[in-house]
Parts: sequence; C-alpha cells; structure tokens
Amino acid sequence: MKNNVKHLIVLLVVTIIYFGYSAWIDGNAIYNINGTQMSSTSWANIINNICKDAHVNKNDSLETNIDYIRKIIVLANLNTHSNTYILRGFMAPNSLLKTLLEPFKLILVGGVFASFIPLFKQVFFSKIIEINKYLKNKNQNILYNFDSTILFAKELKDQIDKNNSKGAKITLIKYKSLILKPVFFENFIDEITQTITRFNNIDIYSEKIDYIISSLEEIHELEIYHIKNPKVKKEFMYDLKRASDITSVHSKYVINYYISFINLQEKGGWKIFSLMMLRFYFIAIVAIIPSVAMVFFTNQMLEIFVKNMNENIRVFISIFISLILWTTISIIIHSLYVFLNNKHIGQKKLLLVPAIIYYILVFILATVASFGVYNIYGVGNIYKYNSVAKLWSFLGSLCYMVLGSTIVLYTIATLIDTFKLTNKLTKEDLINGIIIPIIILLITTINNIIICFDVLDIENYLQTANIILLTSYWLYIWFSGFLVSNINFYWIQKNK
Repeated sequence: MKNNVKHLIVLLVVTIIYFGYSAWIDGNAIYNINGTQMSSTSWANIINNICKDAHVNKNDSLETNIDYIRKIIVLANLNTHSNTYILRGFMAPNSLLKTLLEPFKLILVGGVFASFIPLFKQVFFSKIIEINKYLKNKNQNILYNFDSTILFAKELKDQIDKNNSKGAKITLIKYKSLILKPVFFENFIDEITQTITRFNNIDIYSEKIDYIISSLEEIHELEIYHIKNPKVKKEFMYDLKRASDITSVHSKYVINYYISFINLQEKGGWKIFSLMMLRFYFIAIVAIIPSVAMVFFTNQMLEIFVKNMNENIRVFISIFISLILWTTISIIIHSLYVFLNNKHIGQKKLLLVPAIIYYILVFILATVASFGVYNIYGVGNIYKYNSVAKLWSFLGSLCYMVLGSTIVLYTIATLIDTFKLTNKLTKEDLINGIIIPIIILLITTINNIIICFDVLDIENYLQTANIILLTSYWLYIWFSGFLVSNINFYWIQKNK
C-alpha cells in the first residue's frame, strides 16, 4: 500500500510541475507591465498611458523594444512620484528562448501519462485483468486447475509436516507451472519461501497449509455445485465474487488467512483491524451516494437559514461539511462491518484502540483536504485575465492539499503494511511514517489556517515554507531507503 501512495505522489507532483511550468512560461516569464503581457490586446494601451505620464511621444515601432520601455517606465514613475508601472518577466512571447522552453511542456505531459498509466493499471486494471482471466478460464479451472493447485498444496503439506526444508524446496519448483494461483496462496508461498531462505523450521506452517487446502477445496466445491445445479438461485454477482475470492488482496480468504493465526496477546487487535482497513476505500466509494444527498440537504439549509453569512465562511463550511459527512458515513459503515462481524466476538476490546487511531487519521485526512480545497477556492478564478499573478498562491495551496493529504495516507499505509505482516513498528517506520509526518502536518496546517483566515499578511512566506517542508519530506522518503541501504553496505564492506 505504501508503494501505491509513493506512485500517487509521483503522479501528482509531475502534474503540479506541469501546470506550474505551463503557467510560468506562458505567464510570469513573459514581459508584462502590471500583469499586462507584451503582444496582448491591452499592451498598446498601457504603453500609451506610460508615454503620457513620461511626457514623451509614443513611438509605435518601439512598443516591443524592452530597453525603450524600461526608460519610459522610469520617467513615468518619476513624474507620478510612485512605482505606478512595474515591468516583470524576462522574455518576449515570440523570442528564441520562449521557443526553446516551450517543448518542455510536452515532456512534462509525457511524464504525467507515464506516471498515470502504470498506477491506474496497477490499482484498477490489474484487478480487472485478473478477474477477467479467471472468468475466461472458469471451465478449465473447475475441471483440472483447482485439482492441480490442491494436489500441489497437499504435496507441500507432506514436506511441511516432516519439517523437510529440502523436500519443500523441490516441491516449490512446481509452483511456477501452476495456472491457478489464488492471492491467499501466493501470500503463503512468499512467507514459506522467506523462512526456507533463512534456514528456519517450516513445521510452523502446518496449520496455515491446512487453511489453504480447505479454502481451495471450499471454493472448488462451490463452483462444482453451481455447475451441477444450474437452476439453483445463485447469490448476487456470484461469478464476480468467486473471481474476487481468487484474485483480490481484499478477499475474505486473504483477510481470514491472517486473522486465523493471530496471537491475540501480541497486538492481535492491531493486526485484525489493519486487515479490516483494507476494505475501507471500497466502503468509502459506497458511502458517496448517501453523502451527496446529505450534503445537498445541508447546503440548502445553509442558504435558507443563514442568508447573511460571509461568502468565504459559507463556502468553507460547505466544503468542510461535505468531506466530514462523507468520512463520517464511511466510518459508520466500516465500524458496523467490523464490530458486528461474528468472527470478532470476544475481540472487540482489542479492536477499540486501533479503530480510534485509524478513524482519527481518516478524519485528519478529511480536514487537511478541506483546508486545501478551500485555499484553492480562495485563490479565485485562475482562468480570468491577469490571474497569473496568483500562481504561487495556487501552487502552494495545491501542494498542501496533495502532499499534505498523501502524508496522512502514507501514515495509514505504514500502520496497515506493518501490522498486516508483523506485530510491531520498526524504529524506521515509527520515525519516517508517523513522528515526522505528524510534525510536518502540524506545522503546515497551522500555516494553512493562517492563510485561510488572513490572520497575518505573510501568505507568500507561509506558502513557501509549506512547499519546502512537504517536498523535502517526500524527497527524503523517496531516497532514504536507497541511501541507508548503500551506507550500510559501505560500512559492512569497510569493516570486513
């Protein structure tokens, strides 16, 4: 899950860079006077006004001569005793430099698509492809693929029961030739392969391989039953559910695989709830429909009963309520799904603390997104003429919304990935995935609140601080693993 968040970060950062670069090269970089660009329809008018204030005759042939324009601006400002006219930018719209820099926009667009397509394929199409593959080969799976996989699992079980690592290695060679490889079986193979590689005992996997075999037989028997009894009414979306049982990392067999072998005394509640959180984003998608209805109703009530409210405050309340309502409904549905699950009876006290922590993080995510969306709204209409002056405010607000939200996502992903496989956080995960993100998020959120409500007139400084903090953190996360592993390797080689 952390890898998906990192890929999402790459996509969003490249997208932000593209829009920022495009706005810069087509806006701030072009010569402009008080926001009016050279060669625009209003350029001649502003040059005419400068000439009047400078008490010089207008020379149409020198309208694009930047040295001449600088001189008459100085004269005009001297005569008006103020900096009425300010020249910005460093290149003309038809200059060679502009022509050379323009193609980089296409390179960045390519970067956006190069980041988007693999991520979209991994998150969505990979599941669809796997499900379609299972459904397409359903008859072959029922006839012999299930039998082959079950037979292999039983052969592996014989070696595990004997604690014969060498025999297990020989058996595992056949795994590549299997056509049907359910996700819960793949997880098991990864675990036992790591154990064999470390030369540890493998008889600890006896119960797990029994669960694998019984799950495979259960799905196989269910498929055979429905083939033999076509007139029997199937459950809703039966084929899709069976395909999901085999291919999805969120299937009940994958989750139950981990839950069945939890030592409840060793943070078992964290492991159970972390696995249950894998279903949260599906539930969030379902919660959109009731949330939209409630948001519409709330907005109508605001317009009816609070007519004299300040427009900015009304918009902020509307955005905040929208995201918080969606989050609240998602959490209610998810908590009912977890705490009313019969398998968790007797474990509810263990689930309470992790549930509170995870749900607080989800609420923080909604709050960060609310402030980010409101700040982007506060920038104003970025399509209107002369709006390029708002570029830094827009990028700062977008950076906070995107990188701030993904920091919370990364913290959630750190907890899920850690407790899904182990019982405790490593020092590295604790520092990089929880402590540092909380500090950075706290600082950037305080800055953003100040920006939102105009508490201090230092918006550009705060936006700059937010951008530096957030980008520095993600650059550190991205490269820290690589640097640490290479430094460790260097010291190991040096001390040999």
